[in-house]
Amino acid sequence: MSTEPADRATSLLDTLRIGIVMLDEEGTVLLWSPTTQEICGWSPQEVTGHRLEEFIAGDDEERRTRAEVLRRTHEWRGGMRLRHRDGGLVEVEGRGSVLQDTEGRSLVLATLMETRRIKAVEHDLAALDGLFVTSPLGIALFDTGLRYVRWNEALLELNSATGRDLLGQTVADVLPPGLAEEVLRIQAGVLETGRPVVDMIMPAPYGPGARSLSYGQLTDRAGQVVGVSCTVMDVTERLEALNKAEAARGRLALLDDLGVALGDRLDVRAISQAIASVLVPRFADYAGVLLRGEVADGGDLPEQVIPMGTPLHLLGFAARHAGGAGRAAAAARTRGRLRTGLAAVPGAGFRGPPDRQFAGGDPARHPARRSQGRGRIRTGRLLADGRTAARPGHRARAARRQPDGRQRTAGNGTGAGTVR
Repeated sequence: MSTEPADRATSLLDTLRIGIVMLDEEGTVLLWSPTTQEICGWSPQEVTGHRLEEFIAGDDEERRTRAEVLRRTHEWRGGMRLRHRDGGLVEVEGRGSVLQDTEGRSLVLATLMETRRIKAVEHDLAALDGLFVTSPLGIALFDTGLRYVRWNEALLELNSATGRDLLGQTVADVLPPGLAEEVLRIQAGVLETGRPVVDMIMPAPYGPGARSLSYGQLTDRAGQVVGVSCTVMDVTERLEALNKAEAARGRLALLDDLGVALGDRLDVRAISQAIASVLVPRFADYAGVLLRGEVADGGDLPEQVIPMGTPLHLLGFAARHAGGAGRAAAAARTRGRLRTGLAAVPGAGFRGPPDRQFAGGDPARHPARRSQGRGRIRTGRLLADGRTAARPGHRARAARRQPDGRQRTAGNGTGAGTVR
C-alpha cells in the first residue's frame, strides 16, 4: 500500500484522475467516488439518489442513444460534458458497463476521466513514439535490473543487432564482453547515484568507428527510480575531423617551435642539429640534415642542377632510440667529410632501394642489422641522384680507380658501408 500523500501523483491513474460512479438500472446514483467529486465538484451527499442524467449537459437525443446502446450491448463509451458545481462544464471520457448482483439486479458501473488530462497523456505518448521512430539517435530505456524495456531501430543498427528482440536482455547479451562490462559499470553508477554521463566516447561494438553514449536516471512523478535512459550517436566523422584539425595544429606548432629553435643561429652545423632535434620524435623517429659540401663549408650556393654522384654531408642527426644509429651518427661526424657521401643512413642495415632505408625502424633492433654483428651499423652512401653506393667490405678489395678519378666499387650498387 502506498504511503505517498493523497495529493501527490504517483502513477498514471493519479495523473488521469478516474472517477467511479455506481448506478441502478434506472440510472440513479448509488455510489459517488471522491475522485468524481474532484472532477465535478459535487459531493456524494448532493448527488446520491439523483439520476446521473441530471448532471450531464446535452439534448434528449443523446440521452436516448446512450440508454439504447447500454441496454443492447451492456456497455457504452464516448465523450460527454458534466455540469460542474461552480456552473461550468467539464469534458470527460466515459465508460459504462452493465453488471448484475447475486439477486440478478442490474447495476451500471461508470468511469469518468477528464478529457484534457487524457489528451495530455496521449500527446506525451505520441511525442515519445515519434522520438523513438524518427530520431537518428539510438535510444533505449532500461529497468532497475538494467534490462531493455524499450528501444528504437536506430539503436539496433548502431549496435549491429538489426531485427533482434532485446526485451529482458542486458547489454551483456548485445555488446562484446569487454565493452559490455564497461557499459554495465556506467549504467549501475548512473542508476545508483543519479549523476548523468554525457557524451562518453567509446569504440563501435563491431567494426571501425566511434560512438557517443549518454546515460541518465529515470524517475516517476513521485521521484522513485524506475530505470536508466540511454542515447547513442555515431561520432566517427566528428572524431576524424577533430583528429585532422589536431594534426594541423600539431604541424603549425612544430613549425613554430622550429622557428624558435633556430632563433638567431648562423652556424650551419648548429642550424642543422637544431632542425633534426625538433623533428624527433614529434615528426619522425629519425631525422638527419643532408647538405652539399660547399654549403656545409660556407661556400657559394650550389647550382640548381646537382650533378649525379655528388656526395652529401650529414650535419645534423637525431633519433628516438639511443643505440646503433646514434653511435653511427657520432662516428660519421668525427670522420668529417666522407668521400663516399653519407656515412650514417639510419635503417640501412638491409639491402633495398633508398626509399626503403627507414622501413626497418630502429636499425639497432632490425634483424638484418643484427646479422652484421654487434657494435656495427650498416650505413650507406647517398648520392645526389638518390642512389646508394656499393658497400665496401670484402668487395672493397676489388675497388678500382675510374678514368674520371672517382673511386668505384665492384658490386651491384645496392650495398652499404660500415662504421665501427
